Amino acid sequence: MINRRWRATLWLILLLPSFSFAAKKQPLTSVADLRYGVALYQYYQGHHFEALSALLKAAFHGGIYGHGDNPEIMLGGFYMAYGLDRTASDIFERLLDENRPEKTRNAAWYYMAQLRYTRGDEEATRDAIARIGSNVTPQLADELTALKINLAIKEQDLAGAAAQLQAVDFEKPWAPYLTYNLASALARDEQFTQAIQYYSRLAQMRH
Repeated sequence: MINRRWRATLWLILLLPSFSFAAKKQPLTSVADLRYGVALYQYYQGHHFEALSALLKAAFHGGIYGHGDNPEIMLGGFYMAYGLDRTASDIFERLLDENRPEKTRNAAWYYMAQLRYTRGDEEATRDAIARIGSNVTPQLADELTALKINLAIKEQDLAGAAAQLQAVDFEKPWAPYLTYNLASALARDEQFTQAIQYYSRLAQMRH
């Protein structure tokens, strides 16, 4: 379960410039930097549980200051990756407050869309996607495109999925997954000629 979720959950940890786990503002200190830095270091080493532990320890000792909404988004992403969807949803719902920066709310809505997609609620997924503002980072734009294509496939809108996939840069690391998903959906729908075309394209991609 964890391995299937990691790619879609934790890319946002460096998205936002400033946040505090706690409500009260405090001056940024080297100790605060270190708390967040430890979590990031463990994450990039592939030690996800240790990164989660570092975040929780920091929160227990007063929180991380001066790093925007990153720590809380990161924490929600870990909970989501470990299958604790209700806890993750509670975090992201808090981040939807209108007083939060737009980038924070965009990230939270993206995660909410992912959670709803995982639960199989296509209508709620579309609603969450529609609430994401137009001012998004290139990373978020990529993830949204992937989610929209997978949603179209899930809803059997294979022509719509194909049209969106056509605009994707096939050098993207996730492009082969989307191509495979569409090819398989076309094969299940007995559109074998089109399925073969996408399987052939997949075989030509660099992995």
